[in-house]
Amino acid sequence: DTVKNGNLQSDDTPFVFSETLLREAARHSDLKYCFPTAGAALANENAIKICYQKHAPASRVIAFQDCFMGRTVTMCQIGDSAAARVGVPLSTQIDYMPFYDAVEAARVGVAAHIDAHVKLLETFFHRYPAQHACFIFELVQGEGGFNTAPTEYFRALMECCRAHGVAVWDDEIQSFGRTTNMFAYETMGVGDLVDIMTVGKMTQACATLYTEKYNPKPGLLSGTFTDASVAFSVGNRLLERLRDGDYYGEEGRIAAHHAAFKAQVEALAARRPDWFPANERVPAITGGIGGMMRFTPFGGDKAKVMKACRTAFDEGVVLFYCGHDPYHIRMLPPLGVMRLEDWPRVFECVERGLAKV
Repeated sequence: DTVKNGNLQSDDTPFVFSETLLREAARHSDLKYCFPTAGAALANENAIKICYQKHAPASRVIAFQDCFMGRTVTMCQIGDSAAARVGVPLSTQIDYMPFYDAVEAARVGVAAHIDAHVKLLETFFHRYPAQHACFIFELVQGEGGFNTAPTEYFRALMECCRAHGVAVWDDEIQSFGRTTNMFAYETMGVGDLVDIMTVGKMTQACATLYTEKYNPKPGLLSGTFTDASVAFSVGNRLLERLRDGDYYGEEGRIAAHHAAFKAQVEALAARRPDWFPANERVPAITGGIGGMMRFTPFGGDKAKVMKACRTAFDEGVVLFYCGHDPYHIRMLPPLGVMRLEDWPRVFECVERGLAKV
């Protein structure tokens, strides 16, 4: 007599979904438990509660600059966007780490750039000893600009967190399923250092996964509703298709789509170089990873990029923007159904849209 599952009544769909997700997650991590929920922000709320309880009375959180975490009271405070928390009392203590900067790394050297970030992280730990509950890692920044970083960068920061007893939280709400592996931590080679992970969006149902060490005490996680049976059933089938399909690996479908996207942008830039002026803050006109794709026309100018999204929509293609000075156009194509031969048609719409800017 109800379509939703919860703490008082449930069918087996949340358990089947959780077991499938955990089997895949455990292949390259120590993640052992799964708590499903109806929304991505709720998955993040459950994650931060786990961190707070484990490391009580530590109350500070570390996150990357330009991150996005969700719209709940706590998550909108952690997200690095002032406009998203206007009028909200600021009750969460946050320290922001700069994300890996490919331009700066090229200037000073990758090792020196990583060392500087580790030193900054150590500064936070010494300024607020034993007061940090977690460091939230977006392995691929979404709102921040589809930014990526090398494995050694993430490992250095995560190992520093481990040394100071701070939880490593891998936020894969957007990146799950979209890199060249099912999990971004597999692609980045950091699964052994992940304590907590959150997933959503592509998984249909959302969830918080955690290791034995972070298994919370009874009473911390519960809810009248988790999600509808159809969300778990579809989510489970999606996990099976990702697992059994040809999406992943360097020769997989996702890698092929990213290469096709990149080729289309480069061809467009060759035809219209005036649309892609040089900007020292833009190391390449294309970026992102796998199914998280970005390109940077008009030198990353915010007004022009936002207008391009609108005019391209009028021409038949859905685009969005990301980043902060420079701004980029981002794509999250439906790679489960999209064909490689669709890309020229997509970029015909893109080109018509950009011509109107």
